[in-house]
Amino acid sequence: MTDVTDTVIQLVAGVARKPANTVEAGSRLAEDLIIKSANRIELSVLLEDTFDVTITIFEMLKTKTVDDVVKLVEAKRAASTTG
Repeated sequence: MTDVTDTVIQLVAGVARKPANTVEAGSRLAEDLIIKSANRIELSVLLEDTFDVTITIFEMLKTKTVDDVVKLVEAKRAASTTG
């Protein structure tokens, strides 16, 4: 796992109020972790603060799994270093 993946898992686990060792890259945000829209806003803010990126709520709502969140963060970080 990458540092980004590990950090995202920690943040997702905190928002979901689950132990981090029970959250995997393939965990589904809504179905497995019961992360609702309001929780996604909280997660978005945490991700922005942690990774110094901007993530819209619309982008967060498109994510289905923890891995989707990781890919979103990685794409945002790559865009901020090239732009």
